[in-house]
Formats: sequence, structure tokens, C-alpha cells
Amino acid sequence: MAPDSISFARGAPSLDIIAVDELRAAAARALEQDPAGAFAYGTSAGYPPLVEWIADKQELAPENIVATNGSMQADAFLFRHLLEAGDQVVVEAPSYDRTLLSLRDMGADIIPVELESDGIDVEALERVLRDGARPKLAHIIPNFHNPAGCTLSLEKRRRLIELAAEHDFVIFEDDPYVELRFDGEA
Repeated sequence: MAPDSISFARGAPSLDIIAVDELRAAAARALEQDPAGAFAYGTSAGYPPLVEWIADKQELAPENIVATNGSMQADAFLFRHLLEAGDQVVVEAPSYDRTLLSLRDMGADIIPVELESDGIDVEALERVLRDGARPKLAHIIPNFHNPAGCTLSLEKRRRLIELAAEHDFVIFEDDPYVELRFDGEA
């Protein structure tokens, strides 16, 4: 790739906004405060201080948090636990290509629902459900969607939760970018 090119292949921040000095200082603190933990294999639930931080931020008990090494590990854990071949899964269209590959590999019946400027088209999802779809799971990227870039509106978030309760499906919120927000709120 040419040096002046911008890759849209993956959801990674621009190098010119990465706070290198702050990351260097954080790495130094981690090595100073917990050198063994910084280089050891972690627990299956994730690095305990990170799990605690997430739990505090989300107002949840730490035992309800699993911090993974990224969306592919989260996909593998959850899809293996929640899905069987042939199960229906709602995904946004477009959606993250690696998630779609994982779902196809396990034999899921993928139900794409179009995105709008404020997230998944909940009216289209309602039609799909009314027409007989019975998804076990809806995979949603609510903030700074990859690849579309949109953010799910509060109104649609609430309606999606109502639909999940009415139709008994799990919402898998794939939300790696929520902490990258510069203004507004998620």
C-alpha cells in the first residue's frame, strides 16, 4: 500500500491520532506495577484490572464481564456457546466481514437487515420477524459501525431491546469503538 494511502480494510484509528506518549507511559506503569501480569498468560475472563474497570464503567459485577483479545475471540466464545448450525442470526448489512465468515463457517442462517444513517433499520427487522424469522441472536455494532461508520440512535437501541424481549433473541453488542468517541454520547 502506498505511504499516503488510507486503508479502510479494518477498523483501526488513524496513526496521527494515536497518543504514543500516553501509551508509552501506560506501558511503563503496567510494567512497574505488575511486571509478572504484563507478560503472563491471562485468565480466561481477561486481565483482572481491565475486567474491574469495565465492570465499574458498566455498573456490572466483574463475574459478568469477559474481556477478550478482540472481536474474533468474542465471536468464537459466544457463537460456540449460543448457536448451532442452522440457527438464524440477524446481522446488519453491511457488517464486519470476519464476523460473517465466522457465522458462515459454523453454518448459521444469516439474516441481513439494512443499515440506515442511525443504525439498523428496526422497521425492516420488525417485518422480517413478522414474516416468521426466529433469530437466536442479533449481531449489532452500535457505535462507529465497521464498515458503515454510523451510530445506533437511542430510539433504535430501545426498540431493538423491545424486539429482542418480544421475540426471545440475544443481542450481541460488538462495541469496540465506544471509547474512541471525541464528542457526543453513545
